[in-house]
Amino acid sequence: MTQSEFEHIAGHFESHSHGTDTITYSLCLKNGEDSNARIKANDGTMVYPKALETVFFNFTASPKPCGKHIRGFGTLEYNKRLPLPGGKSYYFDKQPYLDRITPVLKRKDIKSWSFKWAQSDDYDIDAHHDKEFDSATRVQLPKNAGQTVGTMYFIPREKARLAEEIFTAIDSITLNYTETHPEQVFTYTYNKKEYVMQYTESSVISTLFNGTTGKDHTETRVLFGITPRGYYVAIADTENNYCVPKEWYVLKSFVDDKKEYIKK
Repeated sequence: MTQSEFEHIAGHFESHSHGTDTITYSLCLKNGEDSNARIKANDGTMVYPKALETVFFNFTASPKPCGKHIRGFGTLEYNKRLPLPGGKSYYFDKQPYLDRITPVLKRKDIKSWSFKWAQSDDYDIDAHHDKEFDSATRVQLPKNAGQTVGTMYFIPREKARLAEEIFTAIDSITLNYTETHPEQVFTYTYNKKEYVMQYTESSVISTLFNGTTGKDHTETRVLFGITPRGYYVAIADTENNYCVPKEWYVLKSFVDDKKEYIKK
């Protein structure tokens, strides 16, 4: 490959200013047919609007007062666009998918409970966000109403090997489903197990899979979580706004300001 050919499929940017080191790469692994379109972004990377497969990497590290670098922060992102059979997409058919992942969670060391996170039309999400919510994704509606209802599965911290086995199995089943049903509307995130499990001293919950099940903002979500107490898998249906409470790992119900905690 010549230098010009490499530059056409890859973008590279570095910055070393006032002790802060930044490096960014963008790679186009597979472009669209009859398209070599690329756009140079403000951060120096290349964006490929017609690409079928891309990889983006960035890393930034800043020095301590002593001059030595602290542990930096970076991201690695892989994107893939799948062609649609017949050119048409359809809503996510959740039952065949759930029939494959729920048996994985039927183990004697896994505890489960139902949960409900909901907000009424008049509930002010913005006013309560910093105090009550870990995150909030809102649809463009005049009202704040929304709810997420599902089942939370818990694996104790001392069962880390079991948690890794469960996360891996669910991730593998989910990836296989996306590859065999590209015509359905969904979002799948790669390496979610590795992302969640790195937060050994924090409380984090993040979406592995999100399938659009119908009109009016209805979705089915599968999430991986971790706290100092253990590991979590949540399977839930969301209508309209999707708001995760800060105490998601101990709440059975959180409706507006009313909370009900699980029994220990």
